Amino acid sequence: MTCTCDTCKVYECMKQKPALECVPENCPMLDKAFGEDVAKRYEDPEVKRMYIAAKTAGDGLRKARFVPRLRRLIDLCKNMNYKKIGLSYCVHFRKEAEQYAEILRRHGLEVVTMCCTNGALDQKQFGFGDETCEFREACNPIGLAECMNREKVEFNFLMGVCTGQDSLFYKYTDAMTTIIAINDPATGHTPTKALYLYNSYYDVFFDPNDDPSKPHLGVSQPKDEEKKED
Repeated sequence: MTCTCDTCKVYECMKQKPALECVPENCPMLDKAFGEDVAKRYEDPEVKRMYIAAKTAGDGLRKARFVPRLRRLIDLCKNMNYKKIGLSYCVHFRKEAEQYAEILRRHGLEVVTMCCTNGALDQKQFGFGDETCEFREACNPIGLAECMNREKVEFNFLMGVCTGQDSLFYKYTDAMTTIIAINDPATGHTPTKALYLYNSYYDVFFDPNDDPSKPHLGVSQPKDEEKKED
């Protein structure tokens, strides 16, 4: 059966001795063989090393829970003894990439950087873009991944690469990857903000009956009855 943890109300998985008789019938914990197989994978020395390194990143700093992600990632690299880091970024994040690369190098890391437009691909070759424009640069996620593969980086940082194109990067890269910034200009690059505003200003974006061909301001519009009262 399909796992639907989002509908669970008991969260027995957060207890030392979960009461399996209380969990939903589609809870993965009821599949003992599955759980044992997954648990064995954490015994792999490299997997266990990464898990511990990630969990303890930033712990040596004051008020560790408030240490920014970008700082925790530096500690993660040090904990894993990574020396060569790949930083692949969206062209619109070039200032942030320049700043972060400088910080990483100050911490003794070798940084390979590549911008998403490297390769000078044209959007028209993919069937979209402004036909009246002679050239419009396109993102090159496979080029990003293959560059990092060629450079044999030990760990990838992905900064601002667009939705779906970041997935192509994951598909073609050899090294493990983590996100350091997500491209979402509608929310100031903080995607969960859309959920916090879901019941107010942003609800229109999640309406399954919304017609994308009709322009709107991205905010809830008054109903016909309310318009009449005005």
